Parts: sequence; structure tokens; C-alpha cells
Amino acid sequence: SASNYDASRVAILKGYYNYIMSVNNDAVVILEHFCEEKEERELVQAGMKVWRNCNGTYRSAVMGAQGDFGGMWTGSSTVPFGGYVGFMESHDEERMAYKQSQWGNGTLKTDLTTRMKQLEVNAAFTFTVPGPKMIWQFGEMGYDISIDENGRTGRKPLHWEYLDNQYRKALHDTYAKLLKLRNDHPELFIGSATLSWK
Repeated sequence: SASNYDASRVAILKGYYNYIMSVNNDAVVILEHFCEEKEERELVQAGMKVWRNCNGTYRSAVMGAQGDFGGMWTGSSTVPFGGYVGFMESHDEERMAYKQSQWGNGTLKTDLTTRMKQLEVNAAFTFTVPGPKMIWQFGEMGYDISIDENGRTGRKPLHWEYLDNQYRKALHDTYAKLLKLRNDHPELFIGSATLSWK
């Protein structure tokens, strides 16, 4: 029943949000909120954003399996556009690149080049869909260390040398180019964006 609508919880979160805005009006408040849509809608209408986990969709694609990409859209008929923040991976899921190396189909399991190229495809699917996105740390470099390394919440090794590998650097550059596209042409990534051919 904890996910049922709770007006007192909404009031507490609105109070936190209002205080944050009084300190820094440019701050973005994103909630990992697991409550019914009515509550999420009210929080979004107040100015906050809530997570929308798209891991299953992207995991299928990155592993070389057929997936349902209908789940990529993070919109809703009742929550205002931009209120849901989609993501491929977070602190709760195993890394995409690690899963590829352990359970990927065909050469995805054995070939780094193929894995990085498939991760580039996932990035293209992610960042060309309208709406805000979150990137889990080092996903842009194909971080392939298990979530269980040094314990689930333990310190994970840093691998800046990944950028010395041309295929990991290409993945990083794909992220950068797609994010630049989004920043240079925000009109393409709003809820009302339409495509017209001339």
C-alpha cells in the first residue's frame, strides 16, 4: 500500500522542492518515485521529474535479441511531457556492456568492437526519442564492470583508459554528438515535435 496516493508525502516533497528552488532556481529535481500515476502527475505539475525505467527494452537490443521498442517513449496521457525521465541503466541494473560480455548473442559476447557498436545503436535509440534522459556514470564508455564488483554498493574501479580504445572512444563520441544534436535543436525533442517532408 506504500505506493498508494499519499497527500502528506506529496506535501513533504513539494516543500523540499520549493526550498531547493529558493536556493537554486536552475536545479532539477528528479525522483525515483514508485507511486501511482496520480501522485507522480501532481509532483510533475509542481515542477519535479520522475524516473521511467526503460532498461528492459534497451537490454534486449544490446544483447542482440528482438525487443519491443514501444517502451522507449516516456510520455503519458496524464503526466505533462518532460515529467518522465527515461534511462537505459542505473544503479539498480547490471551494466549493458557487462551483460553483453556475459550473455550476448553471437559475437556480442566475445568481440569488444561489436559490443561498442551495438551500444552506439542503443544511444541513437535513446537520445533521438523526445523527452529528458539520464545517463548512468560511464555508460558512454561502455563500462563493463559488474554491479556486484566489490559488493553491490561497493566502490567500482575507474577506467579512464577506456578512452584510449578507439571503439570505446567512438561510443563516447556518439553520445557527445547525439547530445549536441539535442542541445542544438531542442525543437526536435519536445512533446509536440512532428516530422514534415518538403
